[in-house]
Amino acid sequence: VLGELTKEQRDAVAIISKVSRNLIDMIKNYLDLARIENGRLPLNRSRLDVESEVVQPLVREMAEQLAARNMKIQPARPEVDRTLDLWADPELLRIVFTNLFSNAIRYGEPGTTILYDIVDRGDEYEFSVFNRGPGVQEDKLPYLFTKFVDIPKENTKERGTGLGLYNTRCIVESHGGRIWAESKYGEYFKVTFTLPKGQPEEMHDRVRLAEDVQVETIGRDVTSKLAKYREIHEN
Repeated sequence: VLGELTKEQRDAVAIISKVSRNLIDMIKNYLDLARIENGRLPLNRSRLDVESEVVQPLVREMAEQLAARNMKIQPARPEVDRTLDLWADPELLRIVFTNLFSNAIRYGEPGTTILYDIVDRGDEYEFSVFNRGPGVQEDKLPYLFTKFVDIPKENTKERGTGLGLYNTRCIVESHGGRIWAESKYGEYFKVTFTLPKGQPEEMHDRVRLAEDVQVETIGRDVTSKLAKYREIHEN
């Protein structure tokens, strides 16, 4: 109806679209942060297949962002069955993968493929998202999951809120998992996180057992120190 856009108009539309996406990401991250810090992050766990219910829908939704940078999101090992039986909060896990995929698109090398993987590690599942690109210097890696830390990436003007990975860490840890990053500066960046298997009751029992073991260990340590104190002061 309006006719074909000129190159200048297309460029302007692309800039507006990019700025809009960045604003939406920023708002989402601040809303997630508010929920986390106000203790309004309840875990509504349900039986979940991450591949079909979280990852693939997100890949389809991010098609426009991927096309803008000529990138793809694909499994690292397409021949492996990634169907799994996990008890997790679908909404929160969606936030985790949204943050990781968005970072990979924003900071990854245009024209490359973002790879994700799901590995069965026995009593837990291990998930990872890998992208080619500038990466992060090794001495900066420990700070990536800290609130409001946004480490500038070389050869890019892209900046984030410094909240995405912090929120991601909070969600993963609230599920009883772990998260870490690795990078070869100038070549790649990879984030890996784990989530425990089992139903919520079983996971609660594991946490309670771990706490009992910790209390018992502390108790033995205190008893040992008291005995040594008495031995020294009574002789």
